[in-house]
Amino acid sequence: MSKHREPSVGAGWSTSTEKFRYKHKIIFLCFFMGQPKYLELLAEAERLKEQAEAIRLEEVATIAKQITATLNLYQISLDDLMAAGYKFSGAKRVAPAPEAREPKGKRPPVPMKYQDPNNPANRWSGRGILPTWVRLHIDAGGKKEDLLIQ
Repeated sequence: MSKHREPSVGAGWSTSTEKFRYKHKIIFLCFFMGQPKYLELLAEAERLKEQAEAIRLEEVATIAKQITATLNLYQISLDDLMAAGYKFSGAKRVAPAPEAREPKGKRPPVPMKYQDPNNPANRWSGRGILPTWVRLHIDAGGKKEDLLIQ
Protein backbone atom coordinates (compact mmCIF):
# COMPACT_ATOMS: atom_id res chain seq x y z
CA MET A 1 0.00 0.00 0.00
CA SER A 2 1.56 3.24 -1.09
CA LYS A 3 1.11 6.39 0.90
CA HIS A 4 0.01 9.48 -0.96
CA ARG A 5 2.38 12.34 -0.35
CA GLU A 6 1.57 15.79 -1.49
CA PRO A 7 4.41 17.64 -3.17
CA SER A 8 6.26 20.19 -1.09
CA VAL A 9 6.47 23.88 -2.02
CA GLY A 10 9.78 23.41 -3.77
CA ALA A 11 8.72 20.32 -5.72
CA GLY A 12 5.56 20.84 -7.76
CA TRP A 13 3.92 23.78 -6.01
CA SER A 14 4.62 27.17 -7.43
CA THR A 15 3.57 28.99 -4.23
CA SER A 16 2.55 28.24 -0.70
CA THR A 17 -0.85 29.77 -1.55
CA GLU A 18 -1.52 26.94 -4.01
CA LYS A 19 -0.61 24.41 -1.33
CA PHE A 20 -2.98 26.16 1.12
CA ARG A 21 -5.81 26.13 -1.43
CA TYR A 22 -5.20 22.45 -2.21
CA LYS A 23 -5.35 21.44 1.45
CA HIS A 24 -8.51 23.41 2.09
CA LYS A 25 -10.18 22.07 -1.06
CA ILE A 26 -9.47 18.51 0.13
CA ILE A 27 -10.77 19.29 3.62
CA PHE A 28 -13.88 20.92 2.14
CA LEU A 29 -14.58 17.96 -0.16
CA CYS A 30 -14.01 15.39 2.59
CA PHE A 31 -16.20 17.26 5.03
CA PHE A 32 -19.14 17.92 2.71
CA MET A 33 -19.15 14.81 0.51
CA GLY A 34 -21.45 12.78 2.75
CA GLN A 35 -23.76 15.57 3.84
CA PRO A 36 -25.76 16.32 0.68
CA LYS A 37 -27.33 12.85 0.75
CA TYR A 38 -28.12 13.17 4.43
CA LEU A 39 -29.61 16.64 4.01
CA GLU A 40 -31.54 15.50 0.96
CA LEU A 41 -32.96 12.56 2.94
CA LEU A 42 -33.95 14.87 5.79
CA ALA A 43 -35.73 17.18 3.36
CA GLU A 44 -37.42 14.18 1.72
CA ALA A 45 -38.57 12.86 5.12
CA GLU A 46 -40.01 16.24 6.05
CA ARG A 47 -41.78 16.47 2.70
CA LEU A 48 -43.24 12.96 3.16
CA LYS A 49 -44.47 13.83 6.67
CA GLU A 50 -46.27 16.89 5.33
CA GLN A 51 -47.72 14.87 2.46
CA ALA A 52 -48.90 12.10 4.80
CA GLU A 53 -50.56 14.62 7.14
CA ALA A 54 -52.35 16.30 4.22
CA ILE A 55 -53.66 12.92 3.00
CA ARG A 56 -54.72 11.96 6.53
CA LEU A 57 -56.69 15.20 6.89
CA GLU A 58 -58.42 14.60 3.55
CA GLU A 59 -59.36 11.05 4.58
CA VAL A 60 -60.59 12.20 7.99
CA ALA A 61 -62.82 14.79 6.31
CA THR A 62 -64.24 12.17 3.94
CA ILE A 63 -64.88 9.66 6.72
CA ALA A 64 -66.44 12.35 8.94
CA LYS A 65 -68.85 13.27 6.11
CA GLN A 66 -69.80 9.59 5.66
CA ILE A 67 -70.39 9.13 9.40
CA THR A 68 -72.42 12.34 9.62
CA ALA A 69 -74.54 11.31 6.63
CA THR A 70 -75.23 7.89 8.15
CA LEU A 71 -76.10 9.37 11.55
CA ASN A 72 -78.45 11.86 9.89
CA LEU A 73 -80.03 9.14 7.75
CA TYR A 74 -80.89 7.04 10.79
CA GLN A 75 -81.49 10.09 13.02
CA ILE A 76 -78.91 8.95 15.57
CA SER A 77 -77.51 11.47 18.03
CA LEU A 78 -74.32 11.26 20.06
CA ASP A 79 -76.48 10.82 23.16
CA ASP A 80 -78.01 7.72 21.53
CA LEU A 81 -74.55 6.29 20.88
CA MET A 82 -73.37 7.03 24.43
CA ALA A 83 -76.55 5.46 25.84
CA ALA A 84 -75.80 2.36 23.76
CA GLY A 85 -72.42 2.08 25.49
CA TYR A 86 -70.13 3.48 22.82
CA LYS A 87 -67.12 5.34 24.13
CA PHE A 88 -65.20 7.92 22.17
CA SER A 89 -61.49 7.68 22.83
CA GLY A 90 -59.99 9.41 19.81
CA ALA A 91 -59.22 12.67 21.58
CA LYS A 92 -55.84 12.94 23.19
CA ARG A 93 -55.90 13.79 26.85
CA VAL A 94 -53.62 16.53 28.02
CA ALA A 95 -52.34 16.73 31.59
CA PRO A 96 -53.36 19.91 33.37
CA ALA A 97 -50.78 22.63 33.63
CA PRO A 98 -48.66 22.48 36.80
CA GLU A 99 -50.23 25.66 38.15
CA ALA A 100 -53.73 24.17 37.68
CA ARG A 101 -52.96 21.12 39.85
CA GLU A 102 -53.42 21.18 43.58
CA PRO A 103 -50.14 21.70 45.38
CA LYS A 104 -49.11 18.63 47.32
CA GLY A 105 -47.41 20.55 50.09
CA LYS A 106 -45.34 19.01 52.82
CA ARG A 107 -46.49 15.90 54.58
CA PRO A 108 -46.89 16.01 58.33
CA PRO A 109 -44.02 14.46 60.29
CA VAL A 110 -44.35 10.76 61.07
CA PRO A 111 -44.68 9.99 64.80
CA MET A 112 -41.76 8.16 66.39
CA LYS A 113 -42.46 4.54 67.37
CA TYR A 114 -39.14 3.33 68.78
CA GLN A 115 -36.71 4.79 71.30
CA ASP A 116 -33.24 3.73 72.42
CA PRO A 117 -33.36 2.83 76.15
CA ASN A 118 -29.67 3.74 76.56
CA ASN A 119 -30.02 7.15 74.86
CA PRO A 120 -33.57 8.60 74.79
CA ALA A 121 -32.52 11.11 72.11
CA ASN A 122 -32.30 8.23 69.60
CA ARG A 123 -35.74 7.77 68.10
CA TRP A 124 -36.98 6.01 65.00
CA SER A 125 -40.33 6.07 63.16
CA GLY A 126 -40.07 2.47 61.98
CA ARG A 127 -39.67 3.50 58.33
CA GLY A 128 -36.57 3.19 56.25
CA ILE A 129 -33.30 1.50 57.16
CA LEU A 130 -32.81 0.17 60.68
CA PRO A 131 -30.72 2.54 62.77
CA THR A 132 -27.51 1.15 64.21
CA TRP A 133 -28.82 1.18 67.77
CA VAL A 134 -31.86 -0.92 66.75
CA ARG A 135 -29.66 -3.36 64.85
CA LEU A 136 -27.30 -3.72 67.83
CA HIS A 137 -30.28 -4.34 70.16
CA ILE A 138 -31.63 -7.08 67.86
CA ASP A 139 -28.17 -8.64 67.44
CA ALA A 140 -27.84 -8.78 71.24
CA GLY A 141 -30.97 -10.94 71.38
CA GLY A 142 -33.58 -8.26 71.95
CA LYS A 143 -36.76 -7.71 70.00
CA LYS A 144 -37.80 -4.62 68.11
CA GLU A 145 -41.01 -4.56 70.15
CA ASP A 146 -38.89 -4.00 73.30
CA LEU A 147 -38.01 -0.55 71.95
CA LEU A 148 -41.58 0.65 71.38
CA ILE A 149 -42.38 4.01 72.94
CA GLN A 150 -45.02 3.59 75.66
